Amino acid sequence: MLTSALVTATISGSMLYTLAGVICAVLLQRWRLDPLRRISSIGPSLPVLSYLSTLRFIFHAKEMLQEGHDNACDAQSTFTHALYHLAAKPAYTGLLREEIKRVVSEDEDGWTRAALGRMWRLESFLKESQRMNGVSRMAILRFTLQDVLLSNGTLLAADAATFDPARFSSMSGEGSKNRRHFVGTSPTDIGFGHGRHACLGRFFAADELKIMLACVVMRFDVKFREEGKRPENEWFVYVCYPARDAQVLFMKRRVA
Repeated sequence: MLTSALVTATISGSMLYTLAGVICAVLLQRWRLDPLRRISSIGPSLPVLSYLSTLRFIFHAKEMLQEGHDNACDAQSTFTHALYHLAAKPAYTGLLREEIKRVVSEDEDGWTRAALGRMWRLESFLKESQRMNGVSRMAILRFTLQDVLLSNGTLLAADAATFDPARFSSMSGEGSKNRRHFVGTSPTDIGFGHGRHACLGRFFAADELKIMLACVVMRFDVKFREEGKRPENEWFVYVCYPARDAQVLFMKRRVA
């Protein structure tokens, strides 16, 4: 039995970032209280400009650590949400497993990036999970200063509140190819942003998530302790997290 192991990893990441913040704060406080030492500690012959450059480097390193931690948390959260949907409806596992076995057997080299790109059910499952459980409820932190009238051409998906793992894999017609892809972006698919602000690392993240979910599907049968009941998400202001108290049972598959 696995009890919120991914949440524990997220907490560890938060502790790492907090520790880095404490170290930076201690260094800055030492330099602030002892101006003579802060210059000599860098080098007796270096000008103040070098001190400022070092200070800037510390801030830059902290920002990079925060960005890396945020991305790791987003990936962990996205995977956990998808795993919860799989545990709530174990019947989905068979469909995903059949596709994975078929695609891998058709590829001469087995598990390749090209093979991952042909796993449309797996791709659709992750994209639908991302649609239902976005990392943030608010994509743009801005407010309108006056009323805005939306056009009648706005498209609302049928059964938008229902999890449909085949919602994107069953799409057909002109313009649907981009929407089928997990990494595809559009004004209505902003899980990875859109336009010039689209996430540059989404291709690696998508492959990473597909590999992780595929490994779980092929090696385990998963379900909640309370079968069929997906725990409610938790919210911190406008940020969505998977439930921390969920209990998922992992049963090792016996493969002949």
